[in-house]
Amino acid sequence: MRPWVTTVAGDADLPEAVELVVIGGGIIGCSAALWAAEQGLRVALLEKGRIAGEQSGRNWGWVRRMGRAAAEYPLGIASLTLWAGLNARIGRDTGFRRCGIVYGAGSAREEAWLDGVEAEARRFGLGVTRLDRAGLADHFPGARLAATTALMTADDGRAEPALAAPALAEGARDAGAAVLTNCAVRGLETEAGRVSAVVTERGVIRCGAAILAAGAWSRLFCGNLGIDLPQVRVRSSVLRTAPVAGGPALALGTGRFGIRPRADGGYTVARRG
Repeated sequence: MRPWVTTVAGDADLPEAVELVVIGGGIIGCSAALWAAEQGLRVALLEKGRIAGEQSGRNWGWVRRMGRAAAEYPLGIASLTLWAGLNARIGRDTGFRRCGIVYGAGSAREEAWLDGVEAEARRFGLGVTRLDRAGLADHFPGARLAATTALMTADDGRAEPALAAPALAEGARDAGAAVLTNCAVRGLETEAGRVSAVVTERGVIRCGAAILAAGAWSRLFCGNLGIDLPQVRVRSSVLRTAPVAGGPALALGTGRFGIRPRADGGYTVARRG
């Protein structure tokens, strides 16, 4: 069952020289490669395994605004606008949908947090709806929820991790980028204090700049260069279901757990916090 990550075949030939090397084929690396290639730069996107083979193929796929820190709201609003036009921009399906998200509260502490979320959302012009028990029951029929009140943004969105990064990588290739999979970067070369090349397991690529988008591997990579990157790994367990007929269409976050509908009709479920 889904989500299996869409396979992106890597290019056969290693380019001798580019203007920019992007290290890491997750959602950040693929997005950076797409944008840079669209600006006319010669780009190589390098991934040690397969595109979206780690967290970018397993995450929750949120494209949301509600519930962010206040400083993140403008970025979240801009992000939603970009995602809304992304399928047409790259000619591929990222799985993006504006399907709505609900946050529930079942204790005084959670309700106080929800009040703050509502105030911030309204300050930034988001359309939010407060739900009582009856409203929750309408949207989640048959559910036995501890939540007594909730907040809904009907137009917040989500993309499909199994589709999104691969679609972006292919879009970057369409824009002229080289996409190399199973091609780990081992280190950098410098001249006059600037990046001049990346050393891969398949050879050297000369370049004028590099972007490190290696996710959980970034600290290790930086450590090999003598750079201390204060990055913490967080490990959690998430389950996914097979398709469920008649399940809720909205994503839900409560004090104890979260559920997120997927495009295949199944659900991703995990404890929160």
